[in-house]
Amino acid sequence: MEQINRACAIGFIENVWNQSRFDMLNDFLHPCFRDLSQPFFAVQNTSGLKLYLKEIGKVFIHKTTIQDWTCEGEMVCLKIKIDFALIEIPDFIDAGQHVTSLEGYRYFKMSEGKILDHWEELEVAM
Repeated sequence: MEQINRACAIGFIENVWNQSRFDMLNDFLHPCFRDLSQPFFAVQNTSGLKLYLKEIGKVFIHKTTIQDWTCEGEMVCLKIKIDFALIEIPDFIDAGQHVTSLEGYRYFKMSEGKILDHWEELEVAM
């Protein structure tokens, strides 16, 4: 089961986060999914995650790189780096300026081979 859980978490990052394949959300997320990294209960679900990612995509180009992973039972931890670059805003900013990287961890609690809970610890990369 650990191999299935790891593959689900990695597939979620690669397909949903990196490629905006929102049509695949149900492949990775449990029906009772909670995104505990979101500050408001009302958006801690699949719909809230989709809305959040669409809004980020309007402002930033982003790519998450998985640097390492651990898996134990129903818990998966991914060590990650996220690179962000602002999308061009005419008369304000050129595309690619203000590149920022975050590093940290994404945690996934799995159930039935899908992501039940997600939370993160991120900080600006030095």
